[in-house]
Amino acid sequence: MICATIVALTFLASCGKSRHNGEADGEAADSTAVASAVAEEATEDTWTKIDPMELEMMPVKSFAEDWKALCVGTAKNMNAMTISWGTIGQLWNKNVVIVYVSSDRFTKKMMDENKYFTVVGFPDKKEYRDAMVYLGSHSKKEVSDKLVEAHLTAEFTELGNPIIAEGNLAIECKKIYEAPFDLDKVPSDVREKFYSAIGVHTMYIGEIVNIWKK
Repeated sequence: MICATIVALTFLASCGKSRHNGEADGEAADSTAVASAVAEEATEDTWTKIDPMELEMMPVKSFAEDWKALCVGTAKNMNAMTISWGTIGQLWNKNVVIVYVSSDRFTKKMMDENKYFTVVGFPDKKEYRDAMVYLGSHSKKEVSDKLVEAHLTAEFTELGNPIIAEGNLAIECKKIYEAPFDLDKVPSDVREKFYSAIGVHTMYIGEIVNIWKK
């Protein structure tokens, strides 16, 4: 859980406060050792919040080759789909992520209805490739819980936004702009290649409000 690190730190603080004058050094050392073990266990596979400026990634390779999961919704109704198009950087002096969702996708409706979305990365693209293929090739219209079918686990941030437990990077964003592509302004070769048989993409710009990393 995201809050596990906070719990571990609270545990450490309580152990320190429980020490009284006159306690044996050995007992104090034992308490410290137990607290350290709990903290280490909690952070090994626990989400930790980092500053956007501390994010280390190769954005082009990360989106194009490793793929990401775009998650949106609430605990009552959420969805995830695979994305390989994305942008991360600065806009209007804000740290932002830009994602693109086709009008053909069920996720488009959910992106329009929700104020937040998350982008989740995974530690090993080979291990999770089948899951990512499933999320990208199936629709919530036919499958009510795609994560379960993909053998993935939903978690939720402190703001209530969905992420995926098996991931190792979760970028939580608040929508600040959205607009569909104007096909008249799209290069003709791109228009013929991508939009002859599918719906136009909408661009969603999200201000980064949290980044969680394992």
